[in-house]
Amino acid sequence: MNILFILLFIHPWDVILSNSYILSSKYPQYRQDYLVWIDYSKPIDTERLYLVNLKDSCIEFSSKVSHARLSGEYLAKDFSNQEGSKKSSLGLYLTENLYQGRHGISLRIIGLTPGQNTNAYKRNIVFHSTNGSKTIWSWGCFSTSPEINDKMLPLIDKGCLVWVTN
Repeated sequence: MNILFILLFIHPWDVILSNSYILSSKYPQYRQDYLVWIDYSKPIDTERLYLVNLKDSCIEFSSKVSHARLSGEYLAKDFSNQEGSKKSSLGLYLTENLYQGRHGISLRIIGLTPGQNTNAYKRNIVFHSTNGSKTIWSWGCFSTSPEINDKMLPLIDKGCLVWVTN
């Protein structure tokens, strides 16, 4: 049976869950309770961040999330790993530690995908809230509403995988 035919009849949440399990099984040294998936193939004004609860096999919640303005206006299409590019990056990340930043509680991340996001730490790409933001875009950070930010960041602190696709 054609895999495309099968996927047309599978609920998107099921696809997210199964891909999340596959990804987390490839990296058993990291946390196995949560995984964040950000789908930049969707427009900026839609929910495209998914917090996947791997233990309970469910999507805890989904949310809108920013992308860098220089990566595209409505859709993120142009990505970079270059310092100073002010563009979003794709690939696999690992969460590091929470800190108090100018946007409130924030979370440092480390890029794990060579050529795509390994400069994320040097570029100060982080998770933070939209507090103090004047636009819906970022300079490459993952910015969410203050409510989502305050709820999600403590859950994914220290060793959670973040998967950013397009």
